[in-house]
Amino acid sequence: MSDSGLDDFYSSENAHNWEQLHNFHENRLKGGAQWVFRGQGNHSWGLTSSLERQVTNLGLDQSDAPDIERGLLRRFKRQCHQYVDSVPRDNERLEWMALMQHHGAPTRILD
Repeated sequence: MSDSGLDDFYSSENAHNWEQLHNFHENRLKGGAQWVFRGQGNHSWGLTSSLERQVTNLGLDQSDAPDIERGLLRRFKRQCHQYVDSVPRDNERLEWMALMQHHGAPTRILD
């Protein structure tokens, strides 16, 4: 399928500040749209997580990423209660990862 054939399925808009994003989102919802997705700044960038990018930027081997992630998660869990009112249950790993991502920690979640 060519790129031009995809125009029936999505549209692309640029928002340069919060107000533009909010207005775009409100207008799309009024038009019946149910989803708005954030894209990357450059279409040539590959799909890599923030954890993969940080490991690469630090010159580490990607095979070390699981150990690094475990360490980051352990530290985040220990300190999170100081900044967040409600934390996930200990066994809710995806919830913890999403919370980490929200607060700027590198994770394997693609956002």
